[in-house]
Amino acid sequence: MKKNKDKVTYDIEEYRKKKKREKAVHRLIRVMVAVVLLLAAVGGVYFYQKYDLGELMYQSPNSQTVSQETSVQTGSFPISLDSVTPLELEPFQDGTLLLTDEELLVIHPDGSVPNQFVHSFTNPVLRIGHEQFLLYDRGGYGYRMENEKGSLVSGRTTASIQAGACGYQSHFALVAADPHYAASVTVYDKSGQELLTWYSLEQVVDVAFSQDDRYLAVASVLFQNDGAMVSRIHLLDIEKEEEVGSVDYKDALPVAVHVKADGQIHLVTDSFLGVVSADLSEQRQIPYLQQLRRYQFSDSATLLINSGASEVSSAVSLVSANGDRTEQMVQSSVLDCSLQEDGVCLLTGNGVLWYSSKLEQQGSHTVSSEVFQVSRSGDSLYLMSPSQLNRTDLREHTDSSAEEEENS
Repeated sequence: MKKNKDKVTYDIEEYRKKKKREKAVHRLIRVMVAVVLLLAAVGGVYFYQKYDLGELMYQSPNSQTVSQETSVQTGSFPISLDSVTPLELEPFQDGTLLLTDEELLVIHPDGSVPNQFVHSFTNPVLRIGHEQFLLYDRGGYGYRMENEKGSLVSGRTTASIQAGACGYQSHFALVAADPHYAASVTVYDKSGQELLTWYSLEQVVDVAFSQDDRYLAVASVLFQNDGAMVSRIHLLDIEKEEEVGSVDYKDALPVAVHVKADGQIHLVTDSFLGVVSADLSEQRQIPYLQQLRRYQFSDSATLLINSGASEVSSAVSLVSANGDRTEQMVQSSVLDCSLQEDGVCLLTGNGVLWYSSKLEQQGSHTVSSEVFQVSRSGDSLYLMSPSQLNRTDLREHTDSSAEEEENS
Protein backbone atom coordinates (compact mmCIF):
# COMPACT_ATOMS: atom_id res chain seq x y z
CA MET A 1 0.00 0.00 0.00
CA LYS A 2 1.30 3.40 -1.00
CA LYS A 3 1.42 6.19 1.41
CA ASN A 4 -0.12 9.55 0.45
CA LYS A 5 2.77 12.01 0.53
CA ASP A 6 0.69 15.02 -0.71
CA LYS A 7 -1.72 15.38 2.14
CA VAL A 8 -3.90 18.52 1.76
CA THR A 9 -5.15 20.41 4.79
CA TYR A 10 -8.29 22.72 4.44
CA ASP A 11 -8.64 25.78 6.69
CA ILE A 12 -12.41 25.97 7.15
CA GLU A 13 -12.23 29.20 9.16
CA GLU A 14 -10.21 31.01 6.50
CA TYR A 15 -12.66 29.84 3.82
CA ARG A 16 -15.59 31.30 5.78
CA LYS A 17 -13.80 34.61 6.22
CA LYS A 18 -13.11 34.80 2.48
CA LYS A 19 -16.78 34.21 1.66
CA LYS A 20 -17.85 36.89 4.16
CA ARG A 21 -15.46 39.40 2.59
CA GLU A 22 -16.84 38.66 -0.89
CA LYS A 23 -20.42 38.99 0.36
CA ALA A 24 -19.60 42.29 2.08
CA VAL A 25 -18.03 43.67 -1.10
CA HIS A 26 -21.09 42.70 -3.16
CA ARG A 27 -23.41 44.25 -0.58
CA LEU A 28 -21.38 47.46 -0.59
CA ILE A 29 -21.58 47.66 -4.38
CA ARG A 30 -25.34 47.18 -4.33
CA VAL A 31 -25.71 49.89 -1.65
CA MET A 32 -23.59 52.32 -3.66
CA VAL A 33 -25.64 51.69 -6.82
CA ALA A 34 -28.88 52.21 -4.88
CA VAL A 35 -27.57 55.47 -3.40
CA VAL A 36 -26.58 56.76 -6.84
CA LEU A 37 -30.03 55.92 -8.27
CA LEU A 38 -31.74 57.56 -5.29
CA LEU A 39 -29.69 60.74 -5.62
CA ALA A 40 -30.47 60.87 -9.34
CA ALA A 41 -34.20 60.51 -8.66
CA VAL A 42 -34.19 63.16 -5.91
CA GLY A 43 -32.19 65.50 -8.12
CA GLY A 44 -34.65 65.03 -10.96
CA VAL A 45 -37.62 65.85 -8.73
CA TYR A 46 -35.81 68.90 -7.32
CA PHE A 47 -35.00 70.37 -10.70
CA TYR A 48 -38.52 69.63 -11.96
CA GLN A 49 -40.05 71.51 -9.03
CA LYS A 50 -37.44 74.26 -8.83
CA TYR A 51 -37.26 75.22 -12.50
CA ASP A 52 -40.11 75.72 -14.91
CA LEU A 53 -39.28 73.93 -18.16
CA GLY A 54 -41.27 76.61 -19.94
CA GLU A 55 -38.71 79.12 -18.70
CA LEU A 56 -36.02 77.33 -20.68
CA MET A 57 -38.13 77.91 -23.78
CA TYR A 58 -38.81 81.58 -22.92
CA GLN A 59 -37.82 84.02 -25.64
CA SER A 60 -36.87 87.52 -24.56
CA PRO A 61 -38.03 90.26 -26.97
CA ASN A 62 -34.41 91.35 -27.45
CA SER A 63 -32.91 87.88 -27.76
CA GLN A 64 -31.28 86.86 -31.05
CA THR A 65 -32.11 83.14 -30.90
CA VAL A 66 -35.51 81.52 -30.64
CA SER A 67 -35.93 78.46 -28.39
CA GLN A 68 -39.61 77.90 -29.21
CA GLU A 69 -41.49 79.64 -31.97
CA THR A 70 -44.66 81.50 -31.00
CA SER A 71 -47.84 80.80 -32.96
CA VAL A 72 -49.60 84.19 -32.99
CA GLN A 73 -48.20 86.40 -35.75
CA THR A 74 -48.50 90.09 -34.87
CA GLY A 75 -47.63 93.49 -36.26
CA SER A 76 -51.00 94.99 -37.17
CA PHE A 77 -54.72 94.56 -36.57
CA PRO A 78 -56.59 92.33 -36.98
CA ILE A 79 -54.36 89.72 -35.32
CA SER A 80 -55.09 86.19 -36.51
CA LEU A 81 -55.81 83.59 -33.80
CA ASP A 82 -56.41 80.58 -36.06
CA SER A 83 -53.63 78.47 -34.53
CA VAL A 84 -54.50 79.08 -30.84
CA THR A 85 -57.52 79.23 -28.54
CA PRO A 86 -58.07 82.72 -27.04
CA LEU A 87 -58.89 82.62 -23.32
CA GLU A 88 -58.76 86.10 -21.81
CA LEU A 89 -58.42 89.74 -22.77
CA GLU A 90 -57.50 92.32 -20.11
CA PRO A 91 -56.56 96.04 -20.29
CA PHE A 92 -52.94 96.72 -19.35
CA GLN A 93 -51.48 100.25 -19.26
CA ASP A 94 -52.40 101.82 -22.65
CA GLY A 95 -52.82 98.47 -24.41
CA THR A 96 -54.14 95.00 -23.65
CA LEU A 97 -53.01 91.55 -22.56
CA LEU A 98 -54.06 88.58 -24.68
CA LEU A 99 -53.95 85.15 -23.04
CA THR A 100 -54.33 82.03 -25.18
CA ASP A 101 -54.00 78.34 -24.36
CA GLU A 102 -50.34 78.54 -25.44
CA GLU A 103 -49.08 82.11 -25.18
CA LEU A 104 -49.41 85.48 -23.48
CA LEU A 105 -48.94 88.73 -25.41
CA VAL A 106 -48.60 92.40 -24.44
CA ILE A 107 -50.21 94.33 -27.30
CA HIS A 108 -49.95 98.08 -27.95
CA PRO A 109 -52.65 100.14 -29.73
CA ASP A 110 -50.52 100.19 -32.92
CA GLY A 111 -50.38 96.38 -33.00
CA SER A 112 -46.78 96.10 -31.80
CA VAL A 113 -45.96 93.39 -29.24
CA PRO A 114 -43.09 94.23 -26.85
CA ASN A 115 -43.50 90.97 -24.90
CA GLN A 116 -44.73 87.59 -26.15
CA PHE A 117 -43.94 84.18 -24.68
CA VAL A 118 -45.09 80.56 -24.56
CA HIS A 119 -46.34 79.71 -21.05
CA SER A 120 -46.85 75.90 -21.32
CA PHE A 121 -49.49 75.97 -18.53
CA THR A 122 -52.47 73.62 -18.50
CA ASN A 123 -54.86 75.99 -16.72
CA PRO A 124 -53.35 79.51 -16.97
CA VAL A 125 -54.74 82.29 -14.76
CA LEU A 126 -53.87 85.97 -15.26
CA ARG A 127 -53.70 88.59 -12.49
CA ILE A 128 -52.77 92.22 -13.23
CA GLY A 129 -51.10 95.06 -11.30
CA HIS A 130 -50.24 98.57 -12.45
CA GLU A 131 -46.84 97.88 -14.02
CA GLN A 132 -46.65 94.08 -13.90
CA PHE A 133 -48.77 90.97 -14.18
CA LEU A 134 -48.76 87.44 -12.77
CA LEU A 135 -49.48 84.26 -14.71
CA TYR A 136 -49.82 80.97 -12.85
CA ASP A 137 -51.02 77.44 -13.53
CA ARG A 138 -54.08 76.72 -11.37
CA GLY A 139 -53.89 73.14 -10.16
CA GLY A 140 -50.27 73.02 -11.35
CA TYR A 141 -46.94 74.33 -10.07
CA GLY A 142 -45.60 76.92 -12.51
CA TYR A 143 -45.76 80.71 -12.22
CA ARG A 144 -44.08 83.78 -13.70
CA MET A 145 -44.12 87.53 -13.07
CA GLU A 146 -43.77 89.74 -16.13
CA ASN A 147 -43.85 93.37 -17.13
CA GLU A 148 -44.04 95.04 -20.52
CA LYS A 149 -40.37 94.40 -21.25
CA GLY A 150 -40.12 90.75 -20.20
CA SER A 151 -39.75 88.28 -17.36
CA LEU A 152 -39.12 89.40 -13.78
CA VAL A 153 -39.19 86.04 -12.01
CA SER A 154 -40.47 82.54 -12.73
CA GLY A 155 -40.40 79.24 -10.91
CA ARG A 156 -42.34 76.32 -9.53
CA THR A 157 -43.99 75.68 -6.18
CA THR A 158 -43.69 72.42 -4.26
CA ALA A 159 -47.50 72.16 -3.89
CA SER A 160 -50.30 72.78 -6.39
CA ILE A 161 -51.40 76.40 -6.79
CA GLN A 162 -55.01 77.23 -5.87
CA ALA A 163 -55.11 81.03 -6.30
CA GLY A 164 -52.85 84.04 -6.68
CA ALA A 165 -52.63 87.85 -6.73
CA CYS A 166 -50.39 90.43 -8.37
CA GLY A 167 -49.27 93.41 -6.30
CA TYR A 168 -49.27 97.01 -7.49
CA GLN A 169 -45.64 97.78 -6.60
CA SER A 170 -43.45 94.67 -6.69
CA HIS A 171 -45.06 91.85 -4.69
CA PHE A 172 -47.09 88.82 -5.68
CA ALA A 173 -48.83 86.08 -3.69
CA LEU A 174 -49.64 82.41 -4.29
CA VAL A 175 -52.12 80.19 -2.45
CA ALA A 176 -51.03 76.55 -2.45
CA ALA A 177 -52.26 73.26 -1.05
CA ASP A 178 -50.72 72.17 2.26
CA PRO A 179 -50.57 68.67 3.82
CA HIS A 180 -51.26 69.96 7.35
CA TYR A 181 -53.62 72.87 6.62
CA ALA A 182 -56.35 73.70 4.15
CA ALA A 183 -53.98 76.10 2.35
CA SER A 184 -50.84 78.19 2.69
CA VAL A 185 -50.53 81.81 1.48
CA THR A 186 -47.02 82.95 0.51
CA VAL A 187 -46.06 86.52 -0.40
CA TYR A 188 -42.96 87.09 -2.59
CA ASP A 189 -41.01 90.15 -3.67
CA LYS A 190 -40.15 90.85 -7.30
CA SER A 191 -37.00 88.71 -7.10
CA GLY A 192 -38.96 85.68 -5.88
CA GLN A 193 -37.83 85.87 -2.24
CA GLU A 194 -40.42 84.83 0.35
CA LEU A 195 -41.64 87.69 2.58
CA LEU A 196 -44.46 85.99 4.46
CA THR A 197 -46.09 82.56 4.72
CA TRP A 198 -49.48 82.31 6.41
CA TYR A 199 -51.36 79.04 7.00
CA SER A 200 -55.13 78.68 6.93
CA LEU A 201 -57.47 76.02 8.33
CA GLU A 202 -60.15 77.40 5.98
CA GLN A 203 -60.44 76.97 2.23
CA VAL A 204 -58.92 80.09 0.62
CA VAL A 205 -60.89 81.35 -2.40
CA ASP A 206 -59.09 84.56 -3.39
CA VAL A 207 -56.40 87.05 -2.28
CA ALA A 208 -55.81 90.74 -3.10
CA PHE A 209 -53.16 93.37 -2.30
CA SER A 210 -53.66 96.90 -1.05
CA GLN A 211 -52.45 99.64 -3.40
CA ASP A 212 -49.15 100.03 -1.51
CA ASP A 213 -48.57 96.24 -1.24
CA ARG A 214 -48.50 96.62 2.55
CA TYR A 215 -51.62 94.52 3.23
CA LEU A 216 -53.09 91.35 1.77
CA ALA A 217 -56.80 90.53 1.98
CA VAL A 218 -57.58 86.79 2.10
CA ALA A 219 -61.11 85.57 1.32
CA SER A 220 -61.95 82.13 2.72
CA VAL A 221 -64.99 79.94 3.36
CA LEU A 222 -65.76 77.78 6.40
CA PHE A 223 -68.66 75.82 7.86
CA GLN A 224 -69.73 76.22 11.48
CA ASN A 225 -70.80 73.38 13.76
CA ASP A 226 -74.45 74.02 12.96
CA GLY A 227 -73.71 73.70 9.23
CA ALA A 228 -73.94 77.42 8.47
CA MET A 229 -71.62 78.67 5.72
CA VAL A 230 -69.45 81.70 6.49
CA SER A 231 -67.46 83.97 4.18
CA ARG A 232 -64.46 85.40 6.02
CA ILE A 233 -61.98 88.13 5.16
CA HIS A 234 -58.56 88.01 6.83
CA LEU A 235 -56.34 91.09 6.59
CA LEU A 236 -52.59 90.41 6.78
CA ASP A 237 -49.90 92.99 7.48
CA ILE A 238 -47.00 91.89 5.27
CA GLU A 239 -44.44 94.21 6.83
CA LYS A 240 -45.18 93.08 10.40
CA GLU A 241 -45.87 89.48 9.31
CA GLU A 242 -49.07 89.26 11.30
CA GLU A 243 -52.85 89.17 10.90
CA VAL A 244 -54.58 92.48 11.57
CA GLY A 245 -58.06 91.02 12.00
CA SER A 246 -60.96 89.34 10.24
CA VAL A 247 -64.59 89.98 9.25
CA ASP A 248 -67.39 87.41 8.73
CA TYR A 249 -70.42 87.31 6.45
CA LYS A 250 -72.82 84.47 7.23
CA ASP A 251 -74.81 82.45 4.71
CA ALA A 252 -72.70 83.53 1.76
CA LEU A 253 -70.23 81.86 -0.58
CA PRO A 254 -67.17 84.07 -1.36
CA VAL A 255 -66.26 84.54 -5.01
CA ALA A 256 -63.59 87.27 -5.16
CA VAL A 257 -62.02 90.00 -3.00
CA HIS A 258 -60.51 93.39 -3.87
CA VAL A 259 -58.86 96.22 -1.92
CA LYS A 260 -59.69 99.73 -3.15
CA ALA A 261 -57.31 102.67 -3.35
CA ASP A 262 -58.61 104.10 -0.06
CA GLY A 263 -58.13 100.76 1.75
CA GLN A 264 -61.79 99.66 1.81
CA ILE A 265 -62.41 96.03 0.89
CA HIS A 266 -65.05 94.65 -1.48
CA LEU A 267 -66.07 90.99 -1.25
CA VAL A 268 -68.14 89.53 -4.08
CA THR A 269 -70.31 86.65 -2.84
CA ASP A 270 -73.02 84.58 -4.47
CA SER A 271 -75.82 86.72 -3.00
CA PHE A 272 -74.46 90.21 -2.20
CA LEU A 273 -71.46 92.53 -2.30
CA GLY A 274 -69.75 92.99 1.06
CA VAL A 275 -68.15 96.39 1.77
CA VAL A 276 -65.67 96.58 4.68
CA SER A 277 -63.92 99.69 5.99
CA ALA A 278 -60.12 99.87 5.91
CA ASP A 279 -59.83 99.32 9.68
CA LEU A 280 -62.39 96.44 9.59
CA SER A 281 -64.65 98.29 12.05
CA GLU A 282 -67.64 98.69 9.68
CA GLN A 283 -69.22 96.38 7.15
CA ARG A 284 -72.18 96.59 4.77
CA GLN A 285 -74.09 94.36 2.40
CA ILE A 286 -75.14 95.54 -1.08
CA PRO A 287 -77.82 93.08 -2.25
CA TYR A 288 -77.96 92.03 -5.89
CA LEU A 289 -80.94 93.15 -7.95
CA GLN A 290 -81.04 89.78 -9.72
CA GLN A 291 -78.74 86.79 -10.15
CA LEU A 292 -75.05 87.71 -10.43
CA ARG A 293 -73.69 87.09 -13.92
CA ARG A 294 -70.43 89.05 -14.07
CA TYR A 295 -68.29 91.42 -12.03
CA GLN A 296 -65.24 93.65 -12.52
CA PHE A 297 -62.97 95.57 -10.14
CA SER A 298 -61.26 98.93 -10.49
CA ASP A 299 -59.24 100.92 -7.95
CA SER A 300 -62.32 102.88 -6.86
CA ALA A 301 -65.41 100.80 -7.75
CA THR A 302 -66.92 97.38 -8.43
CA LEU A 303 -69.08 96.62 -11.46
CA LEU A 304 -71.92 94.10 -11.05
CA ILE A 305 -73.96 92.59 -13.89
CA ASN A 306 -77.21 90.93 -12.79
CA SER A 307 -80.03 89.39 -14.78
CA GLY A 308 -82.91 86.94 -14.51
CA ALA A 309 -83.06 83.42 -15.86
CA SER A 310 -84.19 84.55 -19.32
CA GLU A 311 -81.45 87.24 -19.57
CA VAL A 312 -83.62 89.41 -21.83
CA SER A 313 -82.45 92.42 -19.81
CA SER A 314 -79.58 93.13 -17.43
CA ALA A 315 -79.16 95.30 -14.35
CA VAL A 316 -75.82 97.12 -14.32
CA SER A 317 -74.61 98.40 -10.93
CA LEU A 318 -71.52 100.45 -10.24
CA VAL A 319 -70.67 100.42 -6.52
CA SER A 320 -68.17 102.98 -5.21
CA ALA A 321 -65.52 102.15 -2.60
CA ASN A 322 -67.76 103.28 0.29
CA GLY A 323 -70.80 101.35 -1.01
CA ASP A 324 -72.78 103.97 -2.96
CA ARG A 325 -74.53 102.34 -5.92
CA THR A 326 -75.42 103.70 -9.36
CA GLU A 327 -77.79 101.59 -11.49
CA GLN A 328 -78.65 101.26 -15.17
CA MET A 329 -80.89 98.82 -17.04
CA VAL A 330 -79.77 97.35 -20.37
CA GLN A 331 -82.42 95.78 -22.60
CA SER A 332 -80.21 92.88 -23.60
CA SER A 333 -78.02 90.19 -22.14
CA VAL A 334 -74.47 91.26 -21.24
CA LEU A 335 -71.88 88.87 -22.67
CA ASP A 336 -68.80 90.61 -21.27
CA CYS A 337 -67.73 93.83 -19.53
CA SER A 338 -64.67 95.99 -19.03
CA LEU A 339 -64.30 98.53 -16.19
CA GLN A 340 -61.91 101.47 -16.03
CA GLU A 341 -61.76 104.52 -13.80
CA ASP A 342 -63.37 106.72 -16.45
CA GLY A 343 -66.18 104.39 -17.47
CA VAL A 344 -67.74 101.04 -18.33
CA CYS A 345 -67.78 99.06 -21.55
CA LEU A 346 -70.43 96.34 -22.15
CA LEU A 347 -70.62 93.67 -24.84
CA THR A 348 -74.31 92.91 -25.37
CA GLY A 349 -76.38 90.93 -27.84
CA ASN A 350 -76.91 94.19 -29.76
CA GLY A 351 -73.26 95.30 -29.89
CA VAL A 352 -70.87 97.23 -27.66
CA LEU A 353 -72.10 100.00 -25.34
CA TRP A 354 -69.92 102.30 -23.29
CA TYR A 355 -70.81 104.54 -20.38
CA SER A 356 -69.25 107.21 -18.20
CA SER A 357 -68.29 106.61 -14.57
CA LYS A 358 -71.85 107.69 -13.71
CA LEU A 359 -73.32 105.10 -16.10
CA GLU A 360 -74.39 107.72 -18.65
CA GLN A 361 -74.26 106.19 -22.13
CA GLN A 362 -71.62 107.79 -24.35
CA GLY A 363 -71.70 105.61 -27.45
CA SER A 364 -72.21 102.24 -29.09
CA HIS A 365 -70.70 100.13 -31.83
CA THR A 366 -72.08 97.22 -33.85
CA VAL A 367 -69.74 94.22 -33.89
CA SER A 368 -69.69 90.73 -35.32
CA SER A 369 -71.76 88.10 -33.54
CA GLU A 370 -68.57 86.05 -33.12
CA VAL A 371 -67.07 88.59 -30.69
CA PHE A 372 -67.24 87.13 -27.18
CA GLN A 373 -64.92 89.39 -25.16
CA VAL A 374 -63.99 93.08 -25.08
CA SER A 375 -61.34 95.18 -23.40
CA ARG A 376 -61.28 98.96 -23.24
CA SER A 377 -58.04 100.84 -22.65
CA GLY A 378 -58.24 104.60 -23.08
CA ASP A 379 -59.81 105.32 -26.46
CA SER A 380 -59.01 101.82 -27.76
CA LEU A 381 -61.63 99.10 -27.84
CA TYR A 382 -60.27 95.57 -28.36
CA LEU A 383 -62.64 92.93 -29.75
CA MET A 384 -61.85 89.23 -29.44
CA SER A 385 -63.46 86.44 -31.46
CA PRO A 386 -62.36 82.80 -31.81
CA SER A 387 -60.39 83.62 -34.97
CA GLN A 388 -59.00 87.12 -34.48
CA LEU A 389 -58.31 90.12 -32.23
CA ASN A 390 -59.29 93.49 -33.63
CA ARG A 391 -59.18 97.08 -32.43
CA THR A 392 -61.34 100.14 -33.02
CA ASP A 393 -61.07 103.76 -31.87
CA LEU A 394 -64.00 104.86 -29.69
CA ARG A 395 -63.60 108.47 -30.89
CA GLU A 396 -64.77 107.40 -34.32
CA HIS A 397 -68.23 106.58 -32.94
CA THR A 398 -70.13 109.72 -31.98
CA ASP A 399 -73.18 109.83 -29.78
CA SER A 400 -75.45 110.44 -32.80
CA SER A 401 -74.12 107.47 -34.73
CA ALA A 402 -74.23 105.39 -31.55
CA GLU A 403 -77.92 106.15 -31.05
CA GLU A 404 -78.61 105.24 -34.70
CA GLU A 405 -76.73 101.92 -34.34
CA GLU A 406 -78.53 101.11 -31.08
CA ASN A 407 -81.98 101.76 -32.58
CA SER A 408 -81.16 99.61 -35.60
